[in-house]
This record gives sequence, structure tokens and C-alpha cells, in this order.
Amino acid sequence: MPIFRRFYSLLRPRQQVKASSYLLERHPDQLDHFVIVKASDVRFVKLLDKVSDSSYHDADFEYIESVQPRLERVHQGTVQHHTMLRLEMVNIDAGKCIASVRTPSDGCRMLYNCVRALSAKNGVEFGTGFGISAMYLASACRYTGGHLHTIEPELWRAEIAKSELQKRWEGLVTVHHGKAEEVFPRLGLKVDFGYIDAWHSYEVTLRHFELIWASCSPGAVIALDDMARFSAEMDQLWEDLTSRSDVQNAALWNNRIGLIMV
Repeated sequence: MPIFRRFYSLLRPRQQVKASSYLLERHPDQLDHFVIVKASDVRFVKLLDKVSDSSYHDADFEYIESVQPRLERVHQGTVQHHTMLRLEMVNIDAGKCIASVRTPSDGCRMLYNCVRALSAKNGVEFGTGFGISAMYLASACRYTGGHLHTIEPELWRAEIAKSELQKRWEGLVTVHHGKAEEVFPRLGLKVDFGYIDAWHSYEVTLRHFELIWASCSPGAVIALDDMARFSAEMDQLWEDLTSRSDVQNAALWNNRIGLIMV
């Protein structure tokens, strides 16, 4: 089935005319990485179109990809030790999931495109890690005039990320150490773009989603990593979120990152 027809069949009748006519006017194959789950607003489909646009480019990409192997080599042992313990605590196959805990480069570029397509001014990330995804998001903020606040609960990760981000993105990103539930409310942000990649459990991720959701500006987007094929509870969370009546625009990128528009 052609992609635009697949998208059309997933849309509700009240937006089919606008959305389908828009999709027919452009080359549909460029949206191949997205599956639209819900779309009550054609602006969401247009956003995905922009996010799928491969013409976005940034000199920072090459720099990020050059430092990423070094960071992973230096910290792999520590990261793997902590991750294995935590995955075992929530009864996830640690050996299977260890390679999935870092957002892949193409996923980071998709998030970068999203920030630029939204012209986002206020961005927030829950789960800094050692700052790779924050580098991409901060690079996008350079073009939008925005600022990223990234929150990491573990001090050793936060310190590494802060050190790396200061080298090229000073003034574009602020690294906060602490729990998102405590740090985020103090920031008083009206969020244009949020990215959740922290503790991968149903309860915690839902709590993080609700925190950002309540602080979003109209048309804002929340991205959630590992919404499919990571664990049964994350699969269930994605199903539950996209079944909510207050969630009207949702899509899944590459069977991994969920995007929900306010």
C-alpha cells in the first residue's frame, strides 16, 4: 500500500480531506520512517514532513560523531555495569537491551530536525546520559534561538555531560543534576520540545510525560525513546498514551521513538 494511502487510512474522517490532499501534493516516500498513530491536526502531518526532510545539515554532526566513540570507550564499563544492574532490577533481559539504551545517531538527527522544524525556544531533556543527544538538541537550538535544559539524576553522568557540552555548546544548554520531578518544576518553563530518555519503566516514564505535558506550549512536541521493542511495559505505555482522549497527535519513528504533539 502506498505510504500516503496508509497514512490516510489511519486518520479520522474529520481531518482526512486536509491531510490526504496535503500528502498527495508531495512525495510520500520521505515519510517512510514514521507511522502515524493518531492525527487530529494536519499541522502534525506537516511537521513530520519537515522532520523527515534530509536537507537539514549541521557541521556539529561530524564533531559529535567523532567524539561519540571516545565517550563510549571511556565510559562503557561503568555505563554497562550500572545499566545491567538496573535492567535486572526491572526484570529486563540486560544482554538484549544493553545496546538499546543510547539513542542512535539517526534518531538524534530526527530529534534535531524536530527542534528546528518547530523553531523551538524552550527544550527540556530528561536523562542526559553523557550528553550525546543533548549535543544534537543544543545544535538545533543554535538555529532556533532556543535553549535546552537537560536533567540527569546521576552526578557522574551529569559532570561528564557538562564538561563535554561546554566545549562547543556553552550558552545553548544547561545541565542540571537531580531528579526531574524536583528540578523541572523549579525551572518554570513553557516547553516547546521535550525529550524523555531516563528511567525506562512504565511508572517513571508516565510521571515524566505528565510533568512535561502540563507545561507544554500549544503545538509543542514530546519525544519518548524506547516506546517499542524495548520491554513489555514500555510497549504498554505507548499504547496507553496514544489511547488517551487528550492525546490527538502521535507517531512512531522507526519502531522506537514516539512523538506526541500537544
